Amino acid sequence: MPFIQTKGPTKGLCNICGTHGKLTEDHVPPKGTIKFPRMTLYGISEVLNAKAEKDRKGRDFQQGVKFRSICSVCNNDYLGGLYDQELKNFANNVGSYLHSLVARPNATTFPVVPGKIIRAVCGHILALGVERFPRGDMGDAMADLVLNPDKEIPDSLHFYYWVYPFWDQVAIRNFGFLVHTGTPPLVSSVLKFFPLAFMVLWEPATDFRSSLVRLDDYCVGAGNNQVDIPFRLTNIPPQRFPEAPGDSGVTLHGSDSYFSSRLRRS
Repeated sequence: MPFIQTKGPTKGLCNICGTHGKLTEDHVPPKGTIKFPRMTLYGISEVLNAKAEKDRKGRDFQQGVKFRSICSVCNNDYLGGLYDQELKNFANNVGSYLHSLVARPNATTFPVVPGKIIRAVCGHILALGVERFPRGDMGDAMADLVLNPDKEIPDSLHFYYWVYPFWDQVAIRNFGFLVHTGTPPLVSSVLKFFPLAFMVLWEPATDFRSSLVRLDDYCVGAGNNQVDIPFRLTNIPPQRFPEAPGDSGVTLHGSDSYFSSRLRRS
């Protein structure tokens, strides 16, 4: 496994808007959601191949995983200024709720502005990898949302979420997977960190069905109004869904599939 590159050139094309200029470091997931900032980042194949932790080749971070890949306008004005606080509030509210439970109900609701959460997730996924412009069709659609706060959520992107009660983090920009052999392939991007997981699907087949809740179903237009969204606390997917295939599934990962775990003190 080659050394994981997370720092692009000091000047280059922004992964989100494509503007050439000074590049800044983006925290993935964003600062304020990280419970254990000392993390080791691995290519996801190091984990899915079931290597022992001592045999994995990772990169250590003291203040959260960061990619120098986006410009200051996208980082500070769009993500930091418009969207990240909503994602942080959602994550922290869910985390506090989970820690406070003695008897856990099957479901509850949380008030959120879904369009802001969708755009924050899109922006941090796009920040993954170094010099990833052009962005591809899925990346173009995600970037269009980030750069246009009032744009309606397109039918080509489906956004799913669920509770993720694990400390390991997963961040993937574009990979393919089959839920079952013989079904149409799905193109997906993923962001998972305690206590939330998000999966973005690109143009799934019209007959595709999932038991997960779609966040964009709660968006009217751009999704900029606060609504109560359901949050299920039972029947959650396995820890390695969707990045690891089930017994009858298949996954195809590229270079922008990452797994990070807590950095152990020596």
